Amino acid sequence: MDEEIVELPKELTRFVRNPYGGLFGNSVRARVVQEIVANPYRIHHPKELEGMTDSSPPSVRGALNTLIKLGLVIKDSSDKQRPTYEVNLESKKLTALTLLSYAILDDREGTDLMNNAVLEHCVTQLGDSLVNLAVGRFIAFDIRNASGSTRIVAIQSASTNKGVQLSRGASA
Repeated sequence: MDEEIVELPKELTRFVRNPYGGLFGNSVRARVVQEIVANPYRIHHPKELEGMTDSSPPSVRGALNTLIKLGLVIKDSSDKQRPTYEVNLESKKLTALTLLSYAILDDREGTDLMNNAVLEHCVTQLGDSLVNLAVGRFIAFDIRNASGSTRIVAIQSASTNKGVQLSRGASA
């Protein structure tokens, strides 16, 4: 709790009060989510979140309780008087919200943060299975019968020679 607070440049303050580019509105929950996703490895204290989100204690408590139910936050009640909250680092919601944060920055700043993060995620989380998924052959069949034409789209794996049907529908 002895971290130095850095003053945000005035031109960026409008983005602080507009979490996720305004996509989820400006609710206490959206502001709490923005704060915890911005620093997921930190142990969060309600008092700090109240100050960071400019919100009342009951509002922050309500937002945290909702985030616990959604599986994004884990509560540590070992100190009953001062519970702490940690981000559930195993939650795929955290990954999705982080990527959304990058996408909003990319749109605003013209950067490529999201694509880099997606690539990093694929390499670190999918590893060898990603290579097996990417190697294959695209096959499309048009089958004609009395009632018209049906298109079946499938991918055949180069490593196993097994096919997977992706879609089946009428074609023009």
